[in-house]
Amino acid sequence: MKKLLFAFASLALISNAVAQEGADIKWNAEMRFRFTNTENEGFAKSANDNETKQRTKIGATMTKGEDLTATVTLLQAATWGNGGGDNTSGNFTAPGADSSVYVYEAFAFWKAMDNFALKIGRGALDLADGSVVAKNDWEQTPYAFEGAYGAYFTEWANIGVFGVKGMNDSDLDSDGDAVLDTADVNFYGLSVDVKNLPEWLKMVNVHALQSKATGISGAVSDEKLRLGVTVKGDSSAVDYRLSYAMYDGERTVSAPGDHKASMLDAEVGFTMADVMNMRIHALYHMDSGDDSAATGDIESYDPFFYEKHTNAGLMDLIGWGNSTYIKVGVALEPMEMTKVGVDYYMFTKSEENDSVYDNNHEAITAVGASSGEDVGTEIDVWATKMLSNGAELNARIGIFTADDALGADAEDITQASLGATFRF
Repeated sequence: MKKLLFAFASLALISNAVAQEGADIKWNAEMRFRFTNTENEGFAKSANDNETKQRTKIGATMTKGEDLTATVTLLQAATWGNGGGDNTSGNFTAPGADSSVYVYEAFAFWKAMDNFALKIGRGALDLADGSVVAKNDWEQTPYAFEGAYGAYFTEWANIGVFGVKGMNDSDLDSDGDAVLDTADVNFYGLSVDVKNLPEWLKMVNVHALQSKATGISGAVSDEKLRLGVTVKGDSSAVDYRLSYAMYDGERTVSAPGDHKASMLDAEVGFTMADVMNMRIHALYHMDSGDDSAATGDIESYDPFFYEKHTNAGLMDLIGWGNSTYIKVGVALEPMEMTKVGVDYYMFTKSEENDSVYDNNHEAITAVGASSGEDVGTEIDVWATKMLSNGAELNARIGIFTADDALGADAEDITQASLGATFRF
């Protein structure tokens, strides 16, 4: 906490100096607390875990005139409790190792012309529905990228061109390759949001981006060209969304081969506004896996910087990559500013010979001998309450029933979570 107070005082001194130059300053802050209890963590019997995660964000946006702003956001994250699945619950005396203060955002936004704007520095980046690049704000330390983003506005589309430095590959965990863990993952690309769409079509986004791992000791390159499209809309009581992404490329390091993978994520929903605004929805997801390690092709889908928590179950156990699943769910609003829901998932492998991956795209170690394609099922029961003062409360219970692909001795996981977020 002393680190956060010192950083906040430094930010306040800078903002005071800026204010003396005639700039307007707006402050914002967020504090979030989340308690989670997990039984049989890692699908291992009696590996129970209690932990409380705390996150604080303090930000300032400085505006000079109508066309120039600068934003700085500090973030501090810490974990109370054991947090390691070592069956020592309730150790609330030792803070987690991750208690530093980070510069989460530090960027300038300049509206150079009526139809062109530039964002440069460090900040979040969202593309379309977040199925390829997203802020990932559920995590303790959300994604942030350093680089530049230029936006050009036309009558038919908003066109974004960007080039950013991602992160060290060991943080991204996009491939499970020890050699690539020393690399930086950089990417640049193009994102186009089509305008003037018919009423039933709310979003059409097309993106193309090139990623490259650099700084690899004794390596030549690891590159991927990614292409994707997202459409989203609604008509009367029906809403829909479809995202498709693919990439190809080449790796000439460690286990060399040609990259070739794809992903499809489709959802349809039906809302009954007169019945507590109830929405029933169904989702189908499929991404590619490696059918054989001997082919030379690398076909297990790398989900890149996608939104983790809102995909593949709220328990955050299973991630994209060699994953096929269906989801059905229902959500309703029994009272004002209150929402409750139930979601059910059924997971299988896309290719039986490939691994099951968690949401960091690391292979899950089977507990006992594994067989077959069936991974398991998950059911999530959740509730969210918004308060008039800006606070948000949430509660969730999840049960994951393990199947043969996770091992003959894999135990079912039960998870309960309580959270509170305060925004200022």
